[in-house]
Amino acid sequence: MDPKNANYYFQRASFRYKKLHDPDGAFSDFNKAILLKPRNTEYILSRAFHRGDAGDYPKAIADCTTILKMKPRNFFARTTRARLYQLAGENQKALADLNFLLKFDRYNELSILQDRAKVYRTLGNVPKAEADERRVKFLTGDLDRRLDEIIKKP
Repeated sequence: MDPKNANYYFQRASFRYKKLHDPDGAFSDFNKAILLKPRNTEYILSRAFHRGDAGDYPKAIADCTTILKMKPRNFFARTTRARLYQLAGENQKALADLNFLLKFDRYNELSILQDRAKVYRTLGNVPKAEADERRVKFLTGDLDRRLDEIIKKP
């Protein structure tokens, strides 16, 4: 094993966490991989997922924030952080991330609206939750109509 091979540590970290159920060893390996390649957003995001899975929301959120400092429009880091904020009970921060995404990422609008509706419901803002849910229904209905048109064409 090459001690400077970041990918080795990254792969071993995932294996240790998922298969060996060794979170301490996994996070040690994630840290080594990130130390060797500190701007590798895949490594940082994977550590965030695993930290969130382990219930360490503050560190997982910090990992997502690190990525967002490098790439503010990173969809995966921003949605992950929004979901982590929800799990940590910081719903206003989750809402801020989701609103940011809606301004810049129309491609993932359905997913973002679904997440935002959940946050609105948690906050007790039923009218806004229902508005997002209606928009999702409209968008998915539009997709269904388009698919029907495509299928019916000879």
